[in-house]
Amino acid sequence: MHTEDPLNRYKKSTISEKILPLSDGVEHTFLQWSASIPDRLVVNEDHYLTDVSRRALIWGTTTGLAKTYLEPQYLSATHGFRSAEEMMDLLGSYYLTGNETEQARNLFDDLQMGEKGHAAETFPEFKARFQSSAITEQV
Repeated sequence: MHTEDPLNRYKKSTISEKILPLSDGVEHTFLQWSASIPDRLVVNEDHYLTDVSRRALIWGTTTGLAKTYLEPQYLSATHGFRSAEEMMDLLGSYYLTGNETEQARNLFDDLQMGEKGHAAETFPEFKARFQSSAITEQV
């Protein structure tokens, strides 16, 4: 009698959109990148059942400076990361200054339609930028 292999009965989810790598935190900010990680872990939960796979996701979506911050502990045989959260916390300690709210408030206060880099901006585009700034930067 032939029985189906239980592992083959379940098809894994399709991996969601590629996460843009975190490097120096300028092109893609730490906050933008770090929002993608938990989303991927939820959407593709079946791919990240172990902490090793969750740590590998973070390691695989960092380059340059971000990878340099992680490398000593990630590669350590004795003092390695115990969880993906530890890795996120370490990166946050480098990229988050504690002044984000004040900096965001200052940028929000200076927001003007037609400013440099936005000269051809339409009102709907300005409104979207204004709302995004108001929501994401907690001002």
